[in-house]
Amino acid sequence: MTENALRQALKQRLDPVTFPEEGRLSVLHRIKGDKPVKKKLSLGLILAFALIAIGLTALALTQTDLLQYLIGSPEQASQALTGIVQPLNIQAEQDGIRVKITGATYDGEKLALSWVTENTQPDRPVTLSIQSASANGQRVYPNFSDLYESWRPMLFSIEDQGFDRNVVTGGMIGLVDGPPLSGEVEMVLNIAISRPKGPLVVVDASLYPDENEDELGRIYRLEKMSRMKESKLAIADQDQLDPSYWISQGYTPLDASGWVQEEDIAMTTDGTQHIYQKTMEESSVIALRFTLDADLGLAQVRSLVTEQKDIKLEDCTVRINRLSLSPLTTKADIDLIPHDGTAESALILQERYGSIMPTSGGKNLDFAEMEFESGGSRHQLKDSTWSYHVFVFMPGQNTFPEEITLSPQWDYFGNKREGDISEEDMGYIEAFEKALTFQVN
Repeated sequence: MTENALRQALKQRLDPVTFPEEGRLSVLHRIKGDKPVKKKLSLGLILAFALIAIGLTALALTQTDLLQYLIGSPEQASQALTGIVQPLNIQAEQDGIRVKITGATYDGEKLALSWVTENTQPDRPVTLSIQSASANGQRVYPNFSDLYESWRPMLFSIEDQGFDRNVVTGGMIGLVDGPPLSGEVEMVLNIAISRPKGPLVVVDASLYPDENEDELGRIYRLEKMSRMKESKLAIADQDQLDPSYWISQGYTPLDASGWVQEEDIAMTTDGTQHIYQKTMEESSVIALRFTLDADLGLAQVRSLVTEQKDIKLEDCTVRINRLSLSPLTTKADIDLIPHDGTAESALILQERYGSIMPTSGGKNLDFAEMEFESGGSRHQLKDSTWSYHVFVFMPGQNTFPEEITLSPQWDYFGNKREGDISEEDMGYIEAFEKALTFQVN
């Protein structure tokens, strides 16, 4: 099976997320339930670029690392994005693990970091996880990170040409708690190193056929089994798929994606110790400290609404809490408040306006290929009235438009208005768009 065929097979199951197994499962763990859906538009978050043109300076190299992480294609980075990247060369090593921070940027909402991680003793695999991150003592909440119980060396990865499973470039995008930062900011990033207490073994029923398997599932399963064998790890036979058995034998059981087996396993005799603590142990923490130039990115932010603003329409009042553009983030945060303030009327607004996206000239904005999230739901305000609350964290802008419009019932992937809208609702939508069009300075 070709690499491209494998990608297409996986894409049909998890589109639009298209990156290796460890990163894919990290995303799936984050989008379960009713949480906002975060999507990634490029492979750049996981796959490290392999070839760098001869003659690049250290400055250009570190800047390229962050652009690679953010958009997956440094050559296509806008001048605005390139201009806010702060190259760094901060390195720490502990317990056989080397981590180097290569770049950072901040735009008042998001902090993006890029790094290179390396296990200098690859015969002793470890997992790396962000334990904490702070900016001037304010907590940073990673909403996407390559370091989330990530194995080094990567156990089961796509073997692209030039891709090193052990020396891996990645990064983090996080939201900074509290008021916007400015000037020089003291950053601290703590990365936990955890080691298995015993040899690894893959214990996963999905490696074996079942009665409902179709042809695509069979191909995917065989490809997975092939990669398991290439990893040189022990693989449990089909009649030995009870993780507790392997734990009793001193092994650390994993599923076929590299996650330590935690579910459906009995607790210890005292009922307090979780299985993960029985099979993995945190050996040390790497602390990286550096100074961030927050003003570098803030200079490129365009705030279209500088303070909360209410716009009254026929069926609701639109309260704009935030509307801003930057090379890193496009953010819209609005409440559609029905005139009677009831939950029932808020539901009508939700159905009428649907997905609301920033557009320009009836098309998507010129978004960079970064992660994004968006969503909308009924929400009760502090005064007990109900609203249809919409938030959008879209990618940053390659180029700023002259004006933007908040467009209801917008199909982002189709780059057009949704179909099947009644004439009455279209009238409300057109009035909404006319009132919510803003000039970009």
